[in-house]
Amino acid sequence: MRNTVIIISILIACMFTLFGCGGSPGDSAKIKEITEQMEVMRKQLDDVQAVAEIERLQTQYLDYVIYNKLDDVWTLFSEDGVLDVFQEKEPAKGAEEITAIFQERKAMVEENSKQGRHAIMFDGSPIITVDGDTAKSRFLLFNIMSMDSQGLGVQQGYYEMEFVKEKGEWKISLLKYTREFSIGAGNPSPGMGQGGAGRDGSRGPVSSAGPVEANQ
Repeated sequence: MRNTVIIISILIACMFTLFGCGGSPGDSAKIKEITEQMEVMRKQLDDVQAVAEIERLQTQYLDYVIYNKLDDVWTLFSEDGVLDVFQEKEPAKGAEEITAIFQERKAMVEENSKQGRHAIMFDGSPIITVDGDTAKSRFLLFNIMSMDSQGLGVQQGYYEMEFVKEKGEWKISLLKYTREFSIGAGNPSPGMGQGGAGRDGSRGPVSSAGPVEANQ
């Protein structure tokens, strides 16, 4: 951002040097046109930089989750951030509740690992839209889960994320996971975005391959 401001300032200085401060009305109109074009360019550059920073933030979050490095994941969230990833739990709000959720998940994954249950995650390319100091993102997540002697389970869902810029740094203000379907022999091993019945106790339709569960 600082480099962008410096470049624009230099261009403006050069522009006034070329046209002068007391030029003709035509020169003033040209200066105004160039200034407006430069403002558009500045916003475009800001958006490109924001998208790159948000992509890194999402990658950091997924790295924490996939490798169960969850002690500091709450630092990726804004002060009043919301985490909504379990069907059977109400959303967590704020650092204290979000930390508790991730610590619970960390212990759960460690226990699953001892029992030989693991999950492989594949994430799709995010669609990111930026609006000043806020942004939104959506991307697909595909899981393949080992389920003890019952074989493999397959789950597909998507993340919806919202972001806010706090003290010059992008943070997650909302992270929501919606499970579209889960197929396998029995229920998937517990984990982030997984679980049993929904908050209202309902389940999705059942297929010949096993239960297909989705957020209601």
